[in-house]
Amino acid sequence: MSMEAFANVYEGQWDRSSIDYLALIDQWHVVERSETVLADQPVPLKLLGEKIVLWRSTCGEIQAWQDLCAHRGAPLSLGKVTNCKLVCPYHGWQFDVNGRCVHVPAHPDHVLPSKSAVRCFRVVEKYGFVWVSLGEPESDVPRLPHWSCDSYRKVNAGPYQFNANAMRCLDNFMDASHFPHVHDGINGRADQPDTQIQYEVCEENNELRTTEFRVVQPFADARGVLLEVGYHYYCLSPTVAYSDKQTGENEHWYTWCATTPVDEGQTLVWLVMSFNYGHDIPIEKIHSRQAIVFGEQDRWIVEAQRPKRIPLDLSDEAHVVSDRMGIAYRRWIRRLGEKKKADLALAKVAANRIINFRG
Repeated sequence: MSMEAFANVYEGQWDRSSIDYLALIDQWHVVERSETVLADQPVPLKLLGEKIVLWRSTCGEIQAWQDLCAHRGAPLSLGKVTNCKLVCPYHGWQFDVNGRCVHVPAHPDHVLPSKSAVRCFRVVEKYGFVWVSLGEPESDVPRLPHWSCDSYRKVNAGPYQFNANAMRCLDNFMDASHFPHVHDGINGRADQPDTQIQYEVCEENNELRTTEFRVVQPFADARGVLLEVGYHYYCLSPTVAYSDKQTGENEHWYTWCATTPVDEGQTLVWLVMSFNYGHDIPIEKIHSRQAIVFGEQDRWIVEAQRPKRIPLDLSDEAHVVSDRMGIAYRRWIRRLGEKKKADLALAKVAANRIINFRG
């Protein structure tokens, strides 16, 4: 099946020529936890509106493919894994780990057409997650702070399902001025909102970073104590960021957030908390706090935002000084998308030249 034919089965909501979509196509995205992808069970999912099947061979190697058999369009996720091959549920075609059809039961001796191959995507496992890119990633998956440091306890939370755009979700994560109003009594105080949220944003090593700013939080962490805390935000990709919250001298609580763009208006929000104190805090308290903040309060407001997609033209919204990270984020996404659009245009010109030369 040709790339054009593969493209014709796309059922997602996203306009794939839009700048925001193009900004995401070459990025690494969390799609699942590694532990959920077993050796004998294909896992169906969606990324950027594309239906994908994850499967793991008996030797442990993980694959991410378009969930489509080129023979008669059956979803491969309904099939089974046998002898390191994924078997189509419709006619039993068998595909090896490279996506090549290596056996057709009805014609075992026939030479198989090249168009029988499956479209394969880049996939890696890191930090306990499965990461997939639909394009050509230029770097490794975004880092997770202190992952290898034993003095930091790590706790996973989520995924939380949002009927919202992934970039809306991450923009909200990096916005501290909503704390008193959306998270009253937890991350802020509605009757005493913080008025000094001022910071600078710099871009360094293809990341966005803020300088420190301070806020007062009645329920600063899972211990349930009121604290004045210092914040730094780090945006590692259009769908991955983390906050470094200093809750005391040499005490840090990192919240790492990955927003999976399932489709234009559907997102999964994954969290990893890393902290170097409070090792006796019950995990139930950590999960309870995050479920309220992210799974209820953030979800409620982000799902209500309009338009669904984040505006990339700064003139479409009003901005104040506490929005500097959001402004930088919008500019960054737009730049990434425009670069990808220009790259695709150049590639199309080059391809046409080759066709004309051969003609």
